[in-house]
Amino acid sequence: MNSELRIIYLWVFVASCLILASYVSYYGVAIGLDSVGYSNWADQLIAYHFNIKRFLEEVHFHVPIYLYLGFITLVAVLKLLFGAGWTYALVALNCLCIALVAIMLSYLVYRLTRDKHSVGVAVFLFLGNLDILLWTKYVLSDSSYLCLNFLCYFLIVLLSFKHSFKILFLSLLLLFCVLVANILYRPTGLAMIAIVLGGLILNNRRVSSHRLFWKIFLITLFGIVILAIIIHTFVLTNYSSWPFDFGKEYWNNLVLKDYLKGVVVYDRPYTFHQSPQTYVDFMFITLDKIFHFFFFITKDYSFIHNTINALIFGPTYFLFGAGIFMIVMKKQVDNSTQRFAVSLALLVITIFTIYHSLTQIDFDWRYRISILPYIIVVSSFGVLYLKNTFFKFK
Repeated sequence: MNSELRIIYLWVFVASCLILASYVSYYGVAIGLDSVGYSNWADQLIAYHFNIKRFLEEVHFHVPIYLYLGFITLVAVLKLLFGAGWTYALVALNCLCIALVAIMLSYLVYRLTRDKHSVGVAVFLFLGNLDILLWTKYVLSDSSYLCLNFLCYFLIVLLSFKHSFKILFLSLLLLFCVLVANILYRPTGLAMIAIVLGGLILNNRRVSSHRLFWKIFLITLFGIVILAIIIHTFVLTNYSSWPFDFGKEYWNNLVLKDYLKGVVVYDRPYTFHQSPQTYVDFMFITLDKIFHFFFFITKDYSFIHNTINALIFGPTYFLFGAGIFMIVMKKQVDNSTQRFAVSLALLVITIFTIYHSLTQIDFDWRYRISILPYIIVVSSFGVLYLKNTFFKFK
């Protein structure tokens, strides 16, 4: 890595910390409903002297509690280290995590495009996104989880470059540890298992170099979405026949109840449907949830909020489309690593979108931040395409 790139990454880190710290300082630390639950669980873990076995046996939730164990343990440790100031420590950690994502994003975009303008646009779209800024100030797991899941993607893509056996082994070991951390941090972490397995398949050069790769891949993604909706609808309409204890309480007490109320975006009544009566009604709710997952303007936001969202999400989605056009239609990506990175990003976006659309979309689109860096990775190719097509500056 040359000195100029080191300076760029340093500036990205410094700019990220300054922007995030300024935002949090201005708006202050925010406590959400889930923050209280995490705090209470952390208190119980401390009371049990970090006896994980006892904690798992005695603490119950409609989602298996071990799927939150990583974040609960983090909160407990911060409480012991910082006492009443643990919330400030967690938000500071959130800022650090987002800054690290910005560095990983800029590093990957440069390695994939070799274009500094694409890096600049990517960092701007990431740090200028209000979803990223908004949830950094909250005493929640969203920012640190984003860092964990993007680190998974980052390591998988790095493994596609040529390395010595020692670096390859250490990277695989680190990837395994990060994957376990994802699984034990939030229920969404379970989706990372499918993403890592998909990454191993897509990283096969015989697969990614096939002349029909993009056609087969996009048809497969579409098939995954359709199949997931059909199976999900069948389970919802036949919930009593669910054969497993795992997830049954969550399914019945949260997902099904929301569907029966016609909920699309949680606590946004103007998005609700009428109570579903048929198989098709359930499917339409799911399709509408997928559609709403990408919404960035809502009447409950202020005019300034909606304007900033339009100025950031509009170009992001446009560049994302341009990137897809460049890669799939124009076939201007010849590098197998580029094809792999983009296809894996699309897989992550698809799986996370389906996961949250089939379960719950939070009222402030909280869960969408998990896919934003991946959208921006693909958007960086849109920047490159437009630059090479309409501009000739270096």
